Amino acid sequence: MRKIFIILGTLILLLLVAVVLTPVLFKGKLIEMVKTEANNSLNASLDFTDADLSLIRDFPKLSLGLEELSIVNQAPFDGDTLLSMRSFQFAVNLFSAMGDGPIEINALVLDQPKISLKTLEDGRTNWDILQEEETAPSSDTTAAPAINLAMQRYEMLDGEIIVDNRSNGQLISLEGINVNSRGDFTAARSLVSTTVDIANAFIRNENVPLLNNARVQAKLDLDVDQESGRFTFRENELRVNDLAVNFDGSVQEAGAGYQMDLTFDTPTAAFKSVLSMIPYIYRKDFSELQAAGSMSLQGKINGLLEGERVPAFDLALNVKDGEFQYPDLPTPVKNVQIVLTANNPGTNTDATIIDLKNLHLEILNEPLDMQALVKTPVSDAYLDASVKGKLNLDEIRNIVPMEEGVALNGRVQSDIRLRGNMSAIEANRADGYSVAGKLGISGVAYNSPDLPEKIMVENADLDFSPERASLKNFRAKVGDSDLQANGVLENIFGYIFHGQTIKGTLALNSQAFNLNPWMAGESEPLAPVELPDKIEFLLAAEFGALTFDNLNLKNVKSQLLLKDRQLNLMDLSANLFQGTFSSNGTYSYLPPAKPKIYFDMKLVQVNIPDMFQNVVSVQNFAPMTQHMQGSMGGNLTLNTDLDGAMMPEWQQFFSEGSLTIPKVKVKDFLPFNKIAEVLKIDKLHNPALSNLAPKYTIKNGRFHLKPMTFQVDQYKIVASGSNGFDKSLDYKLKVHVPAAELKNQGNALISQLVKKDLNLLTNETVVVDVAVGGSFQDPSVKGSSASVLQGASDPLKQAAQDEADKRKAELEKQAQAELEKQKADLEKKKKEAENALKDKLKGLFKKKKK
Repeated sequence: MRKIFIILGTLILLLLVAVVLTPVLFKGKLIEMVKTEANNSLNASLDFTDADLSLIRDFPKLSLGLEELSIVNQAPFDGDTLLSMRSFQFAVNLFSAMGDGPIEINALVLDQPKISLKTLEDGRTNWDILQEEETAPSSDTTAAPAINLAMQRYEMLDGEIIVDNRSNGQLISLEGINVNSRGDFTAARSLVSTTVDIANAFIRNENVPLLNNARVQAKLDLDVDQESGRFTFRENELRVNDLAVNFDGSVQEAGAGYQMDLTFDTPTAAFKSVLSMIPYIYRKDFSELQAAGSMSLQGKINGLLEGERVPAFDLALNVKDGEFQYPDLPTPVKNVQIVLTANNPGTNTDATIIDLKNLHLEILNEPLDMQALVKTPVSDAYLDASVKGKLNLDEIRNIVPMEEGVALNGRVQSDIRLRGNMSAIEANRADGYSVAGKLGISGVAYNSPDLPEKIMVENADLDFSPERASLKNFRAKVGDSDLQANGVLENIFGYIFHGQTIKGTLALNSQAFNLNPWMAGESEPLAPVELPDKIEFLLAAEFGALTFDNLNLKNVKSQLLLKDRQLNLMDLSANLFQGTFSSNGTYSYLPPAKPKIYFDMKLVQVNIPDMFQNVVSVQNFAPMTQHMQGSMGGNLTLNTDLDGAMMPEWQQFFSEGSLTIPKVKVKDFLPFNKIAEVLKIDKLHNPALSNLAPKYTIKNGRFHLKPMTFQVDQYKIVASGSNGFDKSLDYKLKVHVPAAELKNQGNALISQLVKKDLNLLTNETVVVDVAVGGSFQDPSVKGSSASVLQGASDPLKQAAQDEADKRKAELEKQAQAELEKQKADLEKKKKEAENALKDKLKGLFKKKKK
């Protein structure tokens, strides 16, 4: 007996040693095998942080787990992650791992996988990552693969799958996927049981959401007969939200296709199940919803699925006498009737007919009816659809619960019908389809915590025809701002269905409009806007008052033309800064290039302090205006790239202009006061100037002043030079001082520069060259030389002319070709816009006779 215990103890010890040592012995072999196979067979990068081997987890099988597994694509999806997961575990037949034959995998567990499947417009897919193998003739036809899938268990835990097919506009997003499937996948005949639970399903087809925020559950028991190729469904249920569908039947392999014989129906006949398919209703305390009425969903599929051929199918959804109401809300939706069928005789998908014979409901005895018929959906879809009814939006909050702070009121009335083939609609052939009807809106008000202000549409009428949609009598209030509009849109269907250019015109006016509530706050800075393609839109606007940022504009008139992905501002005029302002300009943004703006402007009697206070470019390049009291006018242009916050890139900022300043008082301007101090000329302190005509150029981060002549009392000055974005100064002045003034002041600096006794001068003029450097905050002033002239006027003009000729070649070599081109393009667009306005908006701004 003692020997028996010794033998048993020895066996148990050996088994424990095997359990401990086996992962160590075979870990390296399996890890090397996985990475080697991946490198040899994939056009992608496979990686994982660690591998875990165990004989305990799936004893007596060897369990291998790969941690933080990822597969990253190569070109043309370079850098995209095809697959990632927390861990990838599979159970391996231990004896197959020890031998030289294929490794047999019996179970798979995917923990938190994220799978992203993409298809480009040209059909290339990111999951086509297997390398093409060069095969050579071999006499050994019995060679086994390196891996043999002998599955008995498959699990997915909290998975996510995204299918983005850009070739057909389909998008599928599945989140929170849990799958448990068990059965002998390799047996000749077996029962495979599978449960599926998807927490959030979203399906979109060409911008039409088919399923949104849906809970999907399925219980599938499949009888698999490998020898005959027959799959029989047993006790299967598919549930989407609260709608459950049972189905049974079989699928039999038939050559290259499948012979199908399936039937399905709904086990519960409650209207409430249909309501669960509406995402908004399903999310809002669905369990408390009171509903009545019957519902039936039935269908059958019978026939051969092979190539282009589809089996015959017949589906029918019927809702009778449906109604629903939330218990704490007063208004029910009553008399809901739905009759929907879809069938195919069993030829091809183009023979499918979808017929919404009737959708009827009533809210407070106001009926709403819809019908739709779709034929030949593949070759050239024929659509016959209509909607007619009235909707009192005041009752919406009495029908379904709304978010806190959301308010919706008003009435909408529609009577619209569309009939014709998609080919005619896409080609905008008015003889091949018809659309007619009206949509009327009155007293519609909407307010939400997400909106900065309440929006109220007092009235709007939309008339539809094959050629256009016409907006008439649009009157709205946005907060305290008012809007009135009339306009047309053309080629709507060509734009929606065929990517053609949509064209429109809109006449917009307002007594007062405030844009500030709709501007981004500090936490959400402005960002460049990429203008859409295939849109040609002309807006003619008049605003009695327009508030934008810290600008208050009056009597605003302008035209805006969006065309060729460029926004053109034309003939803008407004009262601004106590004067008038007019401008033309463009904005464009075509990544990867930076946003660009170009403007030419005309100013008339604009208040200088107001302009400094509100215009950033003036603050940056003309800080002297902060010390000026007066008004100015002139003509100028600017051209610059914008950064990511829609601010000019100051080092590339270009502007030039010619200004007029009739009278101005300069106060506490340090450079002037410094000049007065150095030259001992008190009248240069806080001078009053008149008839200034500065010309300037801004480039490379500096403001360049062309030679300018002005007078302070009896002192005439010629000034030129530059100042920088960094507030640095580099100016040269020629100050003409009458000799009589010098003798009275006894100016030692000028006397030293002239190298003459100033008392000997009579009616001569002394010209002093002054260099101004440093910065606006800390200027430096130096007198460099002086000369004596016999009289002031003619020599002064000659000195100014000489200085101008000297700097002309340098300061006038600018981007004139580019500016002239933009001006020409703008003039062309202005003429096109004016012609379009005359043709399409004639009379829209005319005042009605009282």
